[in-house]
Amino acid sequence: MKVSFVLLAHEKPEQLKDLLGSLLSAGSNVFVHHDASSGGDLSAAVADWGYDQLPGNIYFAERVKVVWGEWSIVQATLNCMAAIQQHDVDSDYFMLISGSCMPVKPIQLLEHYLAESGQDHIEAVNAEKNKWVTAGLQKQRWSKYHFFNWRYQTFWFDWSLKLQRKLKIKRAIPLNHTAHMGSQWWCLRRSTVFSVLDLYRSHPALKKFYRRTWVPDELFFQTMVANLIPNEQISDELITRYKFNNWGIPRVYYDDDYPELLGENRFFVRKVSYRAHQLRDRLARIAPLDISEFANLLEGAEAERLYLEERSAMLRGIEQHRWHNALRYLEILRWNSDCHVIMIDRSRVAPINKALMEDLYLKSKVLHLLQNRNCELSRLSLPLVGELVASLDGKYTTSRSFNSFLRFYQAKVRWPALLSAEHNHWDFLKSIYSKIVVFVYDEEHALEGVQAFLKDKLGSELYHDP
Repeated sequence: MKVSFVLLAHEKPEQLKDLLGSLLSAGSNVFVHHDASSGGDLSAAVADWGYDQLPGNIYFAERVKVVWGEWSIVQATLNCMAAIQQHDVDSDYFMLISGSCMPVKPIQLLEHYLAESGQDHIEAVNAEKNKWVTAGLQKQRWSKYHFFNWRYQTFWFDWSLKLQRKLKIKRAIPLNHTAHMGSQWWCLRRSTVFSVLDLYRSHPALKKFYRRTWVPDELFFQTMVANLIPNEQISDELITRYKFNNWGIPRVYYDDDYPELLGENRFFVRKVSYRAHQLRDRLARIAPLDISEFANLLEGAEAERLYLEERSAMLRGIEQHRWHNALRYLEILRWNSDCHVIMIDRSRVAPINKALMEDLYLKSKVLHLLQNRNCELSRLSLPLVGELVASLDGKYTTSRSFNSFLRFYQAKVRWPALLSAEHNHWDFLKSIYSKIVVFVYDEEHALEGVQAFLKDKLGSELYHDP
């Protein structure tokens, strides 16, 4: 039994080094699609790292520019399948992963599991009978034409759907297939991969249809497999662990999550932060281990076991003391349209963690520009608030003019650019994408345990200052 990997990556070569090294050291083949929009020469980097001397082989698929929510991500996967058909001769399973994934179990253990399973592992829910999408479009993902990208062309996306509803346009999936939906991440048998590829190649209507669907990576392979493979040969037990919080923000793992991941019952996990160098290094060492070596690693992980016990006890204590009641107020601080969050320093002389607030302000402005939302973050001192209130006293003031005043006073504060090559701004942006949590307290012990609890609940790092 041998499992190889289909890797869809947009990261810089250096950020893929740990993942690729772990898989190739385990003897697995890796079929990589490196986004054509991404910089760096991954194939040259692999050669420089000496990875061509490792037991596994790496092959590079034809590159396309991948755009979220569009057909290009399916095309990238199909290009990897074509590379498999051309180069692979001995793999029994192929597992789809991303550049932010890392193994948490030895590949040998995964191969034992797949040998016993003998099934395709893919989430394929009948989307014509069951609701799979928790919020947003489901049936209209395939029953309408999608010419615009909701993330970048929201107005035209919504306008197009409205027009098609009015015209009563209803598309049907080719080959009389029943629509199925599920997670993008799967692990398929060799025969299934080739069956999907052969069916796709023999019916050009499939590409023509799916090119105009929305988020086809959660529809195309799921529908193809469900209509090609008998149900008893399909398992919805996924190999990769991924978590989302209540706002749809993915859990990101950091260095201090290693004890938790040692106890993970899945074989891979996503997303692992690129800043978590120690975690990525420790996880990379796991994949090439044999089962006995991994058992010895777990037996010797006494410090990690104690850490988890202490963390669990702490979380139970927080629950009992009703700290979690604070979560109900987080919704107030979400980035909603037309929301203006104002952070006020105690004085102009002694601001609250000025460097952090400057960084937060800078990134909130970047987020505002990227998402095109009508929200702003202002940072004022108490004296400036006093001046603002005095200037408005007795005047008729609309919300628009009040925001103008805020912007005027905000301009008095100089915000230096704190961008640096070592700071991962994407992780930070994700952490504030739909929430900002502000703690105001006098004694540091007031926050004992709260950070760890909220980190688990929110799936991101917290930024604070006593």
